[in-house]
Amino acid sequence: MVDPIAGFEEERRHQVSGYSDDASWKMLSHQWLERAFQQRYMYNFNWLGRPIIQTPADIVAVQELIWEVNPDVVVETGIAHGGSLMLSASMLALLDYREAIDNGTLLDPNDPKRRVIGIDIDIRRHNLDAIRSHPMSNRIDMIEGSSVDAEVIGRVKRDLGEDKKVLVMLDSNHTHDHVLSELEAYAPIVSKGSYCIVFDTLVEDLPESCSSDRPWGPGNNPKTAIREFLESHSEFEVDKYVDDKLMVSAAPLGFLRKVR
Repeated sequence: MVDPIAGFEEERRHQVSGYSDDASWKMLSHQWLERAFQQRYMYNFNWLGRPIIQTPADIVAVQELIWEVNPDVVVETGIAHGGSLMLSASMLALLDYREAIDNGTLLDPNDPKRRVIGIDIDIRRHNLDAIRSHPMSNRIDMIEGSSVDAEVIGRVKRDLGEDKKVLVMLDSNHTHDHVLSELEAYAPIVSKGSYCIVFDTLVEDLPESCSSDRPWGPGNNPKTAIREFLESHSEFEVDKYVDDKLMVSAAPLGFLRKVR
């Protein structure tokens, strides 16, 4: 008997495999993204009441990958208003719920099994207070400091402990050197089969005017850092299936899967 779920997934993958050859659709998607950046479209959405500065498509992709990977810990660089922390924390809460159902055990929301570590060089007081007062706060640990500072990196590694399945998301300073340093620091803690997601790689493909007020831009951004990183890190590969199915992602080539 044919498994209908497997059949649906196979059909979907076959359909998605043709998207990358559709030049006109890719051009329209890029034009839409360029306009979205100009209009600050990514600032329009919340997750559980906190602003999350991402495209809806990338939000959906993150929840899919967290559900698939089933991590114990999500490490995020860049906190801003805390919406991405809430996305990760709520998905980890659902994983705890799934585990309790599977094992037939009681779920205590005050005793979370999984957690998020968020790092930011400057956690604004109003954001800090809002995150701490949120129902998901007991799943979130925050570290104020540069994500590439040796002391911060060391603290993250100590806090992880042993035998933890880890997923990483990088979304802080988007300059080439900073992102490359983050990749070198945090890629080693990513578990095999899990992901290091690098946001705002789209900067490389946008006009310089879209980032003229920032220290990054075309030629100096997360995508250029990924390309250099992958030259010497064959344990990671770009998950092109995620790229192909999203079409309107702010993180093209940014979904890096650890394959060995």
